[in-house]
Amino acid sequence: MESKICAPYIFVQHDFHVIISPLLQFQNNVHSQDGEDGIIGRIFELVGNENRFGVEFGAWDGVYFSNCCNLFTNNDWSGLFIEANAEKFKDLQENYKDNFKVKLVNTYIDIEGPNTLDSILKISNAPKNFDFLSIDVDGIDYFIWDGLTEYRPRVVVIEFNPTIPNDVEFVQHKSAKINQGCSLLALINLARTKGYELVCCTGWNAFFVTNDLFALTGVTNNHIPATADFSLEVPRKDPSWRRFPEDKSAAAHQRRPRPEAYDFAGGNGIERSVLVKAL
Repeated sequence: MESKICAPYIFVQHDFHVIISPLLQFQNNVHSQDGEDGIIGRIFELVGNENRFGVEFGAWDGVYFSNCCNLFTNNDWSGLFIEANAEKFKDLQENYKDNFKVKLVNTYIDIEGPNTLDSILKISNAPKNFDFLSIDVDGIDYFIWDGLTEYRPRVVVIEFNPTIPNDVEFVQHKSAKINQGCSLLALINLARTKGYELVCCTGWNAFFVTNDLFALTGVTNNHIPATADFSLEVPRKDPSWRRFPEDKSAAAHQRRPRPEAYDFAGGNGIERSVLVKAL
């Protein structure tokens, strides 16, 4: 991880108020981690499908905590899995060796250069307005979505860092070597510049739809943490074990990066410190 001298890309405090997303009642796991499968299914019941094409990265083995596996294996979707880890890509190939509707790509997604998401989607012949995109790279998720300009997925699920308070707009330094990610509020503001609206959140995944689909979802007010399954009174889920839940040893705990502390003048000019844990 890079030095603390790498300042956040964005770090601002905002005000917000509370309601509840009606989509949360559909939380259910087939292969997802926190009920995403059920929410994804309900969203597409409401907004419909155009091409039944999904894209997910990092895909891992295409099954474990996957947001696309249920679509690909149980709902006759086609699509694309992108995974950088060579060993996990072998598992991905094994798991999908008989599914010829799903393309597999072993590469990193970069913020710029030949390996941007736009470039990989173009090489893979993805539809311009494909139905579903799942982004989870534990760090530069914000920048990858921000850099997606040639394609417009109808529904986007993207990871945020739940250790950051919902009234703070935070985006980590623009570097793949840092794994702090961004706050939910930062994604909401980015989404609106791209023509998307928030419709739901699980513990660390935010769901967005294009503006033209928002009214179909039944969400009438999407101010945060209204759309989330946590509140300021409920301890937020710790995402630190998300990738390796079987490894909760003391040694593994000691390997986890310590939170970075960022100080700023919060509401009414009151000095405030925010601890940001790595994803």
